[in-house]
Amino acid sequence: CYRDSILFSVLLEGPLSPDDPRLLAYVKESMLLAPGSGMYELKMDVPENRAYNNYLSHLGFPVLKKLIKTIFDDQPPGFFIEAGALDGEYLSNTLYLEREKAWKGLLIEPDSKMFSFLLKKNRRAWSSNCCLAKDLYPKKEMLMTLSNTRYSSYGFGYRAMNTLASSPYAAMSSAVAHADYVPVQCFPLQSLLLALDVTHVDFISLDVEGLEEDIVEKFLEYSYGIEVDVWLVEHKNSHSNVEETDYVFINRFTSRGYSLYTITQDFSPYNYIFIRNSSKAFHSAFHRRPLEYDKQMS
Repeated sequence: CYRDSILFSVLLEGPLSPDDPRLLAYVKESMLLAPGSGMYELKMDVPENRAYNNYLSHLGFPVLKKLIKTIFDDQPPGFFIEAGALDGEYLSNTLYLEREKAWKGLLIEPDSKMFSFLLKKNRRAWSSNCCLAKDLYPKKEMLMTLSNTRYSSYGFGYRAMNTLASSPYAAMSSAVAHADYVPVQCFPLQSLLLALDVTHVDFISLDVEGLEEDIVEKFLEYSYGIEVDVWLVEHKNSHSNVEETDYVFINRFTSRGYSLYTITQDFSPYNYIFIRNSSKAFHSAFHRRPLEYDKQMS
């Protein structure tokens, strides 16, 4: 009834437990869109889109793609999460797995403009126009969307830096681009997965512009029975004024049964890859790790 819906809208602002049946039902019915069908509509398939496709050979993307292939090419199709999915193609760390290796997954993007572009790509993954909560309950936040001018709507270099107003990145991002603020609903990652009845995730790509520490900490401490094999996390060391390895962040994973696979330092912020010690991917991934990363981690 109307009264119940008003009450639930208040509850959505927190606190509700990540596994609350009412929350899971709402997420399943209202926040998850089914995988697309038909032909992919990708800019990478059109040679004329040179400016857009420039990322394929820059911004550290080739390095990450090589590492993802090394870890997963001998593994059967799995399930991925990509948080910070943008338009579902630009800098995507999961498109290769989906398109070439028949993986399934979930794409999460809070920017409604980027999400509208994502839906047109016909990705074979679930999608959700929301943000990941820093806490263990759903919460309304303010999303800071960036552009080079007040009238720009498709500036990917800036949109890739979108973040919540409460993020430690917010002040830095707003200093280099025009910022608009829009309300956005955030959910715990656990809630999104439980709503999909997913309890095993093979790969998470987390690019959430400064929110990763809180999200990771809450998930690793309160997983609600969900296992994650491999994490790829873009992370800037918040404990230092210069870009350097964050050993506190590494310890969050290694103290909970993960090993650091590598850190890519080709582009700032760094990307950290962790693999669960008891996962099927662990031994084959470390056995086939490129020599340059063996040297880097020694």
